[in-house]
Amino acid sequence: MRSDGPVDAPPPTIAHPVRNPELDWLRAYAVLLVMVLHLARILGPDPGRFRAVFDALDFSGGVDLFFAISGFVIAGSLEPLWSLPRPRCERHPRTRAIVRTFFVRRFWRLWPASTLWITYCLAVSWISQGRGGWPPVGHVAREWVTAVVPVYELREFRSPGVLGYYWTLSVEWQFYAVFPFLLIGFRSARARMAVLALLFGLGLYTNEISWMLRFSSIVAGIGIYATYRSGRLAVASGRVPPLRPWPRFLLTASLLVTLVTVPQRAGSMLIGQLGLVLLCTILVTMAAADRELVSDCGVPRLMGWIGLRSYSLYLCHIPVALTLSALLDRFGRPGDGTVRVQLEAVGLALAITLVLADLSYRHVELPLQRRYRPRPGW
Repeated sequence: MRSDGPVDAPPPTIAHPVRNPELDWLRAYAVLLVMVLHLARILGPDPGRFRAVFDALDFSGGVDLFFAISGFVIAGSLEPLWSLPRPRCERHPRTRAIVRTFFVRRFWRLWPASTLWITYCLAVSWISQGRGGWPPVGHVAREWVTAVVPVYELREFRSPGVLGYYWTLSVEWQFYAVFPFLLIGFRSARARMAVLALLFGLGLYTNEISWMLRFSSIVAGIGIYATYRSGRLAVASGRVPPLRPWPRFLLTASLLVTLVTVPQRAGSMLIGQLGLVLLCTILVTMAAADRELVSDCGVPRLMGWIGLRSYSLYLCHIPVALTLSALLDRFGRPGDGTVRVQLEAVGLALAITLVLADLSYRHVELPLQRRYRPRPGW
């Protein structure tokens, strides 16, 4: 029977390429940089030469790389909104379905695993009762509330805590809340670019809390996707001749080495942040071209494995390191905290993190991803 009323149709289906392994390799590099930074700081009790390495280098660029990848992927996941007709887009019958599907999938992609590791932190804090470097359970519970809202980066600036690394998730969720409606409300390409330029500038605003507005790398990722969907990236990458493994490895390695040295060697915070965004833009653009421009360091299966589990690795590496540090403090650190012992502790924490992240990925992330499957190809 024919209906003359409007139908709330599902989002349009769009053909997408197979999963791009180079994006997974970039995720692997990003999470390894962040893990090395945090594990060394938590498990390295003495300054010494080992700690001096981390004073000379800044591995926090892995966060900006994550943000740039996220901007590219999220912009792609909202492709139907890019393609809707411009006049009265907000009244289009498919707009509500597209936005609802986007937020449902983001929720089931991010929050189950996140809640698992927050629950772990709450449990350990309750058991330890404020001993062994763990804060009281009430403090962690308050952190959990600000992480769920999410406004955690505001709390992290005022009072850093055991869930401090959740500030990055808060920044991403805040951008998720804005970006779909930017596409709906600003149908003109110039208007969108103006708003994105404003957000980019906020991410570079240099004061003591500018790191809380790290939108610049996310905006760069969105710009890469806009170039990708226009076809200009494919045309440009088609002019680049295929690279052999060694040149690819040297190119990727040099960019990653520069990524960890720019912030410390830059003359100002602004120059350092601009350098990070530029390097992340180059890396994500190379990966988005899908022309084997990003090297897998000769171990594609390992890097792909780490890239797929990068979110669980990010969530569990700090709880594991804090737990191991508390145990070492209780039972004693052999060798008086020498460089060798620090490296062994970091290696042990890394091994435990890999095992637990794999369990989290296979038994928490994957089942829910299959139920609320995101766009293929990313």
